[in-house]
Amino acid sequence: MSPPLPNATTLNFFPDEIWSGKEIHLTERYPSIWKLGKNVDQNWYRLVSEKDIREKRTPHAVAGFDCTYIGGLIPDNATSFHVTILMQLPYHGTEFHPASVRARQASEKPCYHAQARLDALISIADHGCRFPPRLMAHSTQKQDENGLVPGGWIVYCVHTRTRGVLLMKSHLCPSIRTRGAIFFDYPRESRDLIRSLVKAAYNELESAKVSIRNEEVDLYWDECSSELQYCYWNVLAISL
Repeated sequence: MSPPLPNATTLNFFPDEIWSGKEIHLTERYPSIWKLGKNVDQNWYRLVSEKDIREKRTPHAVAGFDCTYIGGLIPDNATSFHVTILMQLPYHGTEFHPASVRARQASEKPCYHAQARLDALISIADHGCRFPPRLMAHSTQKQDENGLVPGGWIVYCVHTRTRGVLLMKSHLCPSIRTRGAIFFDYPRESRDLIRSLVKAAYNELESAKVSIRNEEVDLYWDECSSELQYCYWNVLAISL
């Protein structure tokens, strides 16, 4: 039986009845098996114009899930993980067309945004950056015959979960509310330390040839470990 297509009103492209509890087998970096838990965030990029279709741009959705490590080898003692999923979507207006019609839209390679985001996360990990959450495993696969775009691309990235108090919230997700401590509530000594770590983090990202916009970052501060961490909404690999 095919999974339900997204509801036209809610636009939930990752329904719990399909994704929650699903096991994924990832083959790159550290081959491993993971079980998806709660869907914690979701966004999408829907394309509607004939120009988009003519230029073969691919609409896609991005979702984040809690996940549990099932098996494989990962060189980390962390116990809390998150998976980011980027998935090709049908063009606007074709979501409820037969699978055979949606399959004609399938693209083997991820769109520029998805590939650049994956390349950036790999570069961050390869350069041993201290601040971002650590990339554990990733894989680029094809959607099966029951997918929204059968044969279309889907990308999985598993990384350690971001810890700490939210200091700065991305403007890209205004629906999420937080009572995280405000930066200036901290004593001067802590603020100076955070400033120095932010500068060091940006220097590391630059050395990894990664571009990141301030307004598209969630910034976390773990006071117990004096550790700074980022959560990216739009991180791209670039040539500097």
